[in-house]
Amino acid sequence: MASFHDHGTVRIYETADGFEVFSPRFDLATREVLRSLKAYFDGARRSWRVVPRYTRSKPEDVLEKLQKGLEGAAPDGWLAKVAAMSKMRTTTRRFSMSIGLGGIRVEVPPGHKHEWTLKNLDKQKMAERDGVSYLVPAAYCTNATVVEVLKTIAEDDRSALATAVDYLEEFTLRGELSLAPEEVEMFGLDQPANSIVFAEPSFVRAADGSIPSEPIDAYPLRLLMFKPAEGGGEAKFAFITGIEAWKIIRQRNAGDMPGKALASRQCKGHWARRRG
Repeated sequence: MASFHDHGTVRIYETADGFEVFSPRFDLATREVLRSLKAYFDGARRSWRVVPRYTRSKPEDVLEKLQKGLEGAAPDGWLAKVAAMSKMRTTTRRFSMSIGLGGIRVEVPPGHKHEWTLKNLDKQKMAERDGVSYLVPAAYCTNATVVEVLKTIAEDDRSALATAVDYLEEFTLRGELSLAPEEVEMFGLDQPANSIVFAEPSFVRAADGSIPSEPIDAYPLRLLMFKPAEGGGEAKFAFITGIEAWKIIRQRNAGDMPGKALASRQCKGHWARRRG
């Protein structure tokens, strides 16, 4: 069972004794389910706490009841849209977007042209501000203004990724890796040549300090060569850029491309970045 369950406007985290549920004020259906589960409100965290043993429920029963409550309250056609759109993710940390049964959770950077749009939706009770995010209930997710916000986020996020990685087209990295034996498979270095591996910005910057810090979680790299050795091995990677990088990172952020990303501690000694 996953430790985090994301339904867009409703987020469920597993805890030692049950679940912590973040639900917007407008979600009356989830509120009713929470009350039936004898949940109590944590005012300090503005969340609901569910302890399954209070209602002699199993953890999986709690999750099922919350999901069915969201499904039952969904407007016509929304479940089909969620099935098609739930894997949509942003590729940079400048933006955030999650689409689920409860609706849509979005975040834009300060000063973005749709920051005012989202604030206005909040004033109109078509969205609810939650920290730096905005929660849009499913009933309004097909509204023309909301659709335009999502479209712009997708376009601007793609542009931000291009700025972060496209100048690295045709460049390679070569150097020594520090690895425990079990980490070779963990990082995907046992795959055939031209397979995809990932590296955190900390690894890339440790390999080449001239590369600036970028708002991405992991760089997609093509594995050109890996020669195992005691304590690690020698590796050569090629940066993946353009539309291919965008597709790969979207898949990874949607959970469809598992694999641990190399970090700075795996970077050993001198690395060289060269074209070709």
